[in-house]
Amino acid sequence: MFGCQQNLIRADSEIKAIIEYLCSESAKLSNCGTYYARQLYFKSGKIPNRAQLHKVLGTENRNLHYQAFYSDTAQQILTGVAESFKSFLGLLKAFKNGVIIDPAKCLTIDHGLDNWLTCVSNIGTSFIVDGRHLKSLNQGYNKRVAFLMKGKANGYWSKRLASLTEKRNRQMRDAVNKAAIKVIHHCLKNQIGTVVFGWNKGQKNSANMGSKTNQKFVQIPTGRLKDRIAQLCEQYGLRFVETEESYSSKASFVDNDLLPTFGEKPECDSFSRNLVIGG
Repeated sequence: MFGCQQNLIRADSEIKAIIEYLCSESAKLSNCGTYYARQLYFKSGKIPNRAQLHKVLGTENRNLHYQAFYSDTAQQILTGVAESFKSFLGLLKAFKNGVIIDPAKCLTIDHGLDNWLTCVSNIGTSFIVDGRHLKSLNQGYNKRVAFLMKGKANGYWSKRLASLTEKRNRQMRDAVNKAAIKVIHHCLKNQIGTVVFGWNKGQKNSANMGSKTNQKFVQIPTGRLKDRIAQLCEQYGLRFVETEESYSSKASFVDNDLLPTFGEKPECDSFSRNLVIGG
């Protein structure tokens, strides 16, 4: 699995050539730093810190790839190498001490609107990812689009609308990535090895909560968030489980009730307990 960072730029052929050159030099400098750190670790069992990498490749060896950048930029590239090796040693130490991810520890996730994700684990931890800011962004986008398309024919589109939509899509993508990494960091911090995400396939297509609520619900990219969490779970060695949630309000976890799939005939005709409405 490969990760990438998207950068939107407008560049002519000359600027594009410069950017490609700098990207190539950055990768080569990272490789040089990785090779030096690895060889030092093999020979002495130690890893260089960022100051040592800067000194060896920048001052002593005057590495050609280092000299392709301003010093602060080159130092930042090598700092990333040093942090990667520090993380590697931390994982080795945790493994030797028996501090590893436990698949029996589980984080369950329920999604919504105001509370985009409500996360509760079986070891007593919990947190909420707020969804109100995302709703506000979508409302602003919808109002702006409605204003720009007022009085226009069906199918009307413009550069302004395209720019507005691209900005909104970037904001959604940013929110998805931040929410997903928050879930993963919580799991790693608490040695949680399993993530369970409640999801009903096609639920947005059949949503019937009124036109305004429907619009808010459908425009929130929860499906993309679920897929992103699944990708990160695979990357970090966690188990991801997607489960039916149509009857989660009726079924009792304490009584080991089964969760039937919506639309299919359940194996049992009734659940152990009646739903009690509080308040």
